[in-house]
Amino acid sequence: MDDIAYWDENVTLGVDMEPDYLEYDKIYKNESLYLLKLKNNNLLGPPGLYVLPSMNPWVCTMNTWYIEVEGEFLEFIVSDVDNECHPHPIFGHEAQIYKRKQYRVKDLVDGNYIGFNERISFRFITGTFIAVPPGKLTGVGDKPTKENPEPMFEKSKGW
Repeated sequence: MDDIAYWDENVTLGVDMEPDYLEYDKIYKNESLYLLKLKNNNLLGPPGLYVLPSMNPWVCTMNTWYIEVEGEFLEFIVSDVDNECHPHPIFGHEAQIYKRKQYRVKDLVDGNYIGFNERISFRFITGTFIAVPPGKLTGVGDKPTKENPEPMFEKSKGW
């Protein structure tokens, strides 16, 4: 064992959120508050762009998308269950909990309101592209279908 003092501690964090965006197959019915919104713009159209040297045969077909995502959590909780800062006479210690939810913050000593806690929200913009070799496919991109006749500019509900 070396003579250098160091901190040897385990950390266990639990995360809980509402809505749970990790449940990919959950369907929200009759929604009026849209907490996750997506916007997908196909920049080069359904067939994509044929890359040189010429139109026939071409090297590859390329397409790009511009994607916007916006959302928020109604409730977000992080709990440190290994925290030893809050001693408990029977269980040894209590978990330290960080909670974000939209509500007024009250001072526990005198009962006065001291602030307002807001929901965690996020927004980001990203892009993606794809290139595929020439072949039997006629282009690469979002193809028009009966359900989605205008696939170049898709928006989820709430935009």
